[in-house]
Amino acid sequence: MKTHFYLIFLIIIIFIHSSVYSNHIMLCAFFGDYEAKVFHMSDNGEITYQYSISVPFDRRSIVFASNGKWGLIGGNTSSIYPEGKVTTILGVDENRDITCLGSVYNEYEYLVAISPDSRYGVYGANLGTLHFNNYNNTFTVINNTNSFITSYHASFSSLNNKLIVEDDVINRVVEYEISDTGNAVPTSNTLDISPAIAMGLPDNETSPDGKTCILINNCNMCITVLSIHKEGGFSLAQQFGKQSLNPRVVGFTPDSKYAIISFYGHVRSYEINYDSHLTEVSSIDLGTTAGEAMGVTPDGKYAVTGEAFNGYLIFHVFKIHEDGTLEYLPQNDYVCGGFVSAIAFVPPYKTAADPSWNMYH
Repeated sequence: MKTHFYLIFLIIIIFIHSSVYSNHIMLCAFFGDYEAKVFHMSDNGEITYQYSISVPFDRRSIVFASNGKWGLIGGNTSSIYPEGKVTTILGVDENRDITCLGSVYNEYEYLVAISPDSRYGVYGANLGTLHFNNYNNTFTVINNTNSFITSYHASFSSLNNKLIVEDDVINRVVEYEISDTGNAVPTSNTLDISPAIAMGLPDNETSPDGKTCILINNCNMCITVLSIHKEGGFSLAQQFGKQSLNPRVVGFTPDSKYAIISFYGHVRSYEINYDSHLTEVSSIDLGTTAGEAMGVTPDGKYAVTGEAFNGYLIFHVFKIHEDGTLEYLPQNDYVCGGFVSAIAFVPPYKTAADPSWNMYH
């Protein structure tokens, strides 16, 4: 009898655990606000509001560590509010509740990136770095002496652990690496790009396999695709775009098979070929201003975009099918207040029992 009840108890615990973790956790930052909002997304793509967390004024970018334990929010450093000149460190517990652990001073730009091993964070146009202790959820700021780089975004490649940064002024992509002392230092690998690659609130994202980096330029509406080399460095794989496209944000499916790009009013999916060349698979035109911000769920099943409409925010949900085609789910539209500036999903939480745990220490 005891064994019978014990088995029932285990089944209940497993059911509760799977129910909790079947939801995706979505964090959104907002222009001109002191709050970031946390939402749950169910397995069928329905969004529900959970709670808000207090953050410094006017947050613009979000990134989470691949082990699901912490993240960074970059802010508008050009704000007249002094509290805008900080980067916020987020903590994520085993229940995937998000809290603010602290902040670091950052004078220029809202650039944030986290290394593939979840140990280092990079922030600001001076590429300041911090070390995160994944055992006790504490962080240590590392002084950095890098010269100023005019860039809003950077991303790490898991293929070679290098950081890809675009310098907007000289239209050059520069590769950095984290040194033994924890500083971001440039390598000898650079690539000049024409036309201009990043001016005008761009995006810079690298695929989960680390082989493809996509840069978006919101001024000349150009999409630049880089092929990342395992030994370091990169080469130009593709450039395309036109004024009517107006690209905004990039996301990837976890298998790195598809790239999802949001545009001003529509969303498109692209197959990523072996040479990082993109081939369009699907396009959905909403005929609205949707696409200012976008996130892709960690399982690659859904993409979410944000649209400002008559003083409200509308989240649009798109199902990503296995063949890369997109399906708009209007019944899952979610309306709330605010003007969303960034959307990010929390990756699955890694524990000591996970085979990949050792890579994070």
